[in-house]
Amino acid sequence: MSFQDFTNAQSVLEVSRDAVFKIADERIVYTNKYAVQILGFKEPSEIIGRWACEFVSPDQKRAKIRTTNSNSPFRYEMTFRRSDGSIIYVETQLTIIEYEGRPASLFFFRDISQRKQFEIKIEALHDHALEINKMKTVEEITNSTLTILRNTFGYDHVEIGLIEDGFITIISENSVSRIARTSLKETDLLLCTIRDKKTNVSMETQKENQHKSPYSDEKNNFTSEIYVPVIVNEKVFSIIMVKSDTETTFNESDKKLIEILAQHIASSIAIIYERQKLNQSLNDLENLNQELNIYNYAVSHDLKAPLQIISLSSELLKKSSFDKLTDREKADLSQISQSIKNMKKLIDELLMLSQIDKAQKKITLVNINEVIAEIQEEVKAAETTNVPKFVFHNLPVVTCQRTLIKQLFLNLIANGIKYNRSDEPTIWINYEDHYDYHQFSVKDNGIGINADNYGRVFEPFKRLHPREEFPGTGVGLVICKKIIETFHGKIWLESKPDIGSTFFITIPKKLIQGEDRGDLLNPDSATEGSDP
Repeated sequence: MSFQDFTNAQSVLEVSRDAVFKIADERIVYTNKYAVQILGFKEPSEIIGRWACEFVSPDQKRAKIRTTNSNSPFRYEMTFRRSDGSIIYVETQLTIIEYEGRPASLFFFRDISQRKQFEIKIEALHDHALEINKMKTVEEITNSTLTILRNTFGYDHVEIGLIEDGFITIISENSVSRIARTSLKETDLLLCTIRDKKTNVSMETQKENQHKSPYSDEKNNFTSEIYVPVIVNEKVFSIIMVKSDTETTFNESDKKLIEILAQHIASSIAIIYERQKLNQSLNDLENLNQELNIYNYAVSHDLKAPLQIISLSSELLKKSSFDKLTDREKADLSQISQSIKNMKKLIDELLMLSQIDKAQKKITLVNINEVIAEIQEEVKAAETTNVPKFVFHNLPVVTCQRTLIKQLFLNLIANGIKYNRSDEPTIWINYEDHYDYHQFSVKDNGIGINADNYGRVFEPFKRLHPREEFPGTGVGLVICKKIIETFHGKIWLESKPDIGSTFFITIPKKLIQGEDRGDLLNPDSATEGSDP
């Protein structure tokens, strides 16, 4: 493209909506009036002849405007320095031309400062939202909001009005005041915003000292105001009030940004409310747990004490008068003794069930082979006839609480032994290794369980057989389920009547320790050995 072609089109460049430089040898040889205007000069002569790089802002000195040999236009964003030293954002396009027989460039640029400032504020809003979501009090959120409105958005006069019990607490950077809603006029912008639950913008000029603000010691000289409600649970929680002593200060972008800010604040306050409800629920749960502890104390002492007396009385009666008793009375006495034992066992198991969550959960490296071997020896010592056979090998070392894992296997094994009519009762313990959890199975050759009853066996006191046929409390498998829940694992079963049952359990390889649900303990960090 020749210079003569652009000379003929110079009138078009003068009325262009873009600012234009013509650059040759890195100096400006032509500029239109719009470029003069947005750079803060009065005449083109103040620009023509200067180095083009003089207008590049100091932080972008390396981004020199230069001519190239390429015929493709270049588009990019950069910052320019105006005549008064202020910085503006510009979007540019550079086209190569020929000027007096040598390469030159036609440099178009447009002021995009307003758009860039909006983008910067949007990013700041995003960061602010992340920040206030972590805050725990309304006061923290209010102070943070005042800061972003002043420092990032650049508003000079900012207040937050908190609505509560018919009063409005006005908070600014340096003061806090409280007014009654009844003291406001129906036409007051603050009252209108509360009533209508929507943003109100006023650009009407008020005469100086026309009226005194009901919530300030100073005269109200503001000529532009914007009031944005913060709505939480469909109620106006607070009002963001931004004011200016300059007419038509606020535009649609200001309104949109402050409304986004109000939505973020509303979300954060809602989170605080939910957190408070959760804390209250946790406190209520803690109180219930304390009541349960009192109940447990009553169970372990007040209920066991009468049983002890009955047991001693029956033993004394047996020793002193057993020969004098009829066969029916002897059978009744034997039934009393057995009932006392069953009641004691039920109380002990209920106490164990209630204390699983509160038990000392010292996580250690536990050798499951050793645990099963211990249970095998205890079963052999307790069973005088038909001692079951145990089949297990190559069981792993896992990270868990040893006392609980032993109780878990003990109850599952005891269940397989009790509900077993086989001439050779056998218990198989197997293991499968998975990526993030251990899976064990405890299999027996007992009487089995009908599929319709799979869920019932984990419910307390849900017996599938008469006590006379298979004695027990109906709590053993409930304890197993509770222990597995404490480990954050799973338990289920497969069974066939008259063939046997297999109970499956899983334990995460990264086990959550104690009451700190956020502390994941790696196996490498666990200690070896048994619980004290």
